[in-house]
Amino acid sequence: MGTRRRALKNKQIDILIANLGQAKSKMIGSPFTMNVEMLNKFMRALNPTVTLPIHTDDFAHFETSKSDLAKIEQKNKVKILENGQSMKII
Repeated sequence: MGTRRRALKNKQIDILIANLGQAKSKMIGSPFTMNVEMLNKFMRALNPTVTLPIHTDDFAHFETSKSDLAKIEQKNKVKILENGQSMKII
């Protein structure tokens, strides 16, 4: 188990603000932000109470779209906000 996972072991994650979009760089080769497959893996590992995915359909260089959100496995734990919509967290 990696150091980061050990640090979060047995901790309750209330809110996961997931930076989606799958933005990439030709120089680095891997995405700077998550795709839905990465988000599913992250959610399985952390088991957050609520997940707020952000950065879908926001900018031209983001590859993740609103339609990709249908592939999220734990839909009952996800709150999808529309552009400009706000939500009180605390």
